[in-house]
Formats: sequence, structure tokens, C-alpha cells
Amino acid sequence: MSEQKEIDRVSAIIVQLISKVDHGKDLDKTLNVYTDARGLFINLDQVTEALINHVINLAIRCHALCKGKHTQKTQTFVKACIAYVHITIPTLESVPKQIQLFRLTSQAALLNGLIGETDSLLKGMLATIDENFEENLAYLEMTTQSVLNALGFMVMVPENPDSDLFQIAEGFI
Repeated sequence: MSEQKEIDRVSAIIVQLISKVDHGKDLDKTLNVYTDARGLFINLDQVTEALINHVINLAIRCHALCKGKHTQKTQTFVKACIAYVHITIPTLESVPKQIQLFRLTSQAALLNGLIGETDSLLKGMLATIDENFEENLAYLEMTTQSVLNALGFMVMVPENPDSDLFQIAEGFI
């Protein structure tokens, strides 16, 4: 068996184990497990991507549990989830996956009323596209779809009062 197939097989097993982690309403405990797992498996992209998706889902679960009315504790938790994802996305090898996950995370941030974080994630997505423009030409269709989805999403994103007016829109242009 080739080395890559073995890595993929092990990654799939780890992803299955991680998907079984659930501490019910103790979302902090679940996030701590995901944080430890990130440190252990940061070189396995399949695992890292699964962890990112699980943490985004934690932020969405938190929103559902508090019915969109955050307390200081839940708001801090959601910010921790978004920060976890924001610093983890660039460790992925696949640029199209990074772009997709930046957009998805920005949507979760907006859902939770985190305008500054939404703004920062969209800027991260734009920076990733810009830094990898030549490589993105190979994934032109996927990148174009991600940009179109992000532009459609931006219709709902209020302007961040802490940044320059239309900074994100100018970044897309």
C-alpha cells in the first residue's frame, strides 16, 4: 500500500473518532478536545478540515442553544470558535478549501452577530485568493464560484464601523 493511501486511511479513522466527540451542552469541553486534536494532527489535512467543520458547527450549535440571544459567556465561546477556525484554515494545503472555509466561517460569524470577525474572515479569503492568484487560475471555476458566493453573501453583511467604508468590496474589485 502506498504511503499516501496509508495516511488517508489513518486520517479517515481519526475523522471518524473525532466525529463521535460530543459532550452535549458542554460545548467548551468539546472545543477543548478539538483544540487538543488540532495540535496532535495538524499535518493531516483531512483531519484538520474535519476539525474546522466541527468547530464551525459548534458555533452554530451555540447560536441555536441560546436562541440567538448571546450572553457574555456564549458570545466569548463563539468568538473562540471563530478564532480557532481563522488560525487553522491557513494550515490546509488546498487553497480552494481555504477559500471555501473562510466563506463558510464568515457566514457562521455573521449568524452570531460578529461583524468584525466576519469582516476579518472575508479579508482573509481575499488575501488567500490574492496570494495564490496564479495557482487559483488552475482552479478558476471553483474560485469564481467561491467569489460569486461571497459577493452574494456580502449583500447581507453590514459594513464594519471599525474599518474603511467599502474596504471588502474594493478588495473583490
